[in-house]
Amino acid sequence: MTTREPEWTDQDRTEVLALDLYRASLCSGGCGQPVAESTSHYEAGPAYEAKSTTCRACAELQESQRGKAKSADAGARLWHVVKSRG
Repeated sequence: MTTREPEWTDQDRTEVLALDLYRASLCSGGCGQPVAESTSHYEAGPAYEAKSTTCRACAELQESQRGKAKSADAGARLWHVVKSRG
């Protein structure tokens, strides 16, 4: 008979369940804010301000993909981004 250590400890399971509960408490609409706060009454809850920033790597990827969208192998092309400096 072989005895093995369990893959998951009680602590591992507790942490995964806590992470699952935390993720479930966030808005699934894309803002990622706590749903209990972001859906609270307008006058009593927090105020929000939307901001944006551009991921330069994603922008470069999209620009490169646009240039190759009509090529014969466009559906088979695999894309990735590499840092070229810095």
